[in-house]
Amino acid sequence: MPEHTTPPSIICPGDITADNDPGLDSAEVTWTAPVATDTTGVTPVVLSSVTPPHRFSTAENGTEFYRGTYIVEYRATDNGGNTKTCEFTIDVVPRRCEYYRPPVNGATACDTWLYGQFCTVLCNHLYEFATSPAQLYVCGGSGDWSTFPLGNSLPWPDCSERRDPNEVHKGLEAQYFVGDCHDESTQLSIKQQYLEILQGSIFAMIGACTDDQGNNACLVENVVVHSGGVNGTITTHKPITCSRLNPLPNAVAYPSNCTMSKTSYLDSCIFSCKPGYSSTNGQTTLVTTCGASSIPGSSDGTWTEPIDGFNCEGGYLTL
Repeated sequence: MPEHTTPPSIICPGDITADNDPGLDSAEVTWTAPVATDTTGVTPVVLSSVTPPHRFSTAENGTEFYRGTYIVEYRATDNGGNTKTCEFTIDVVPRRCEYYRPPVNGATACDTWLYGQFCTVLCNHLYEFATSPAQLYVCGGSGDWSTFPLGNSLPWPDCSERRDPNEVHKGLEAQYFVGDCHDESTQLSIKQQYLEILQGSIFAMIGACTDDQGNNACLVENVVVHSGGVNGTITTHKPITCSRLNPLPNAVAYPSNCTMSKTSYLDSCIFSCKPGYSSTNGQTTLVTTCGASSIPGSSDGTWTEPIDGFNCEGGYLTL
């Protein structure tokens, strides 16, 4: 009898993105387990594994996955010892909180490495907050906003009152900026002021400035700024949407729908490399935001950052 050398056939499901379950740092993830076949007619043995190591030795369908990105591999082995593998990615991300627009006459600044978990609001220095703002607004695992310190109202206030230089500020000094919020130099200052607030908070002491690889993430390139309207009017023509982004090889997009459908004005898409891969330009993440078109009155928005230069290379070896 000739030696059987044809490997079995096995096809994995597509990549999965799941929000954490309310109040938890994990999500119960389910998928259709792949079925292997072989030309001999004998059903191959199928084993599964997950990288990075999970609390179970195998990737069990329907179990809890903590927040993070995992590669699930299925390996089929036939009775001749031939093997075939397939894999897919599970990305468990924080539950998104309700969207609040940036304050009129001001801006918001948020992290990107924690999916926008920590935000602050700022006013143009010519304006004052309508009510006292929180230092930080925290998107919790339940998908609800809270404030730090506790007790401030939600949503965050607009900058609707002319600022009197003789009065005590309602916000921190770092919550006021000088200049046009759309200017690159002003946005850089806003990002630095945001990091000053976050790094001075208790959250920095418990790891808020550390990314999944243990690196310092409190860097200006990891902060996203959204500009509000001016003098009570929105400075763009609505409704504005940006075209669907193409998926990037070996990368995960959050939220995943930005690679599936159009994105609304001021919403951001965050790309990060899958486990085992790293970007060729050294960036931990790439953040691009749906902005206004340069054509007055156009509803076709433009993405603020091109994604073509974000390339993820490397990866785990599979047999």
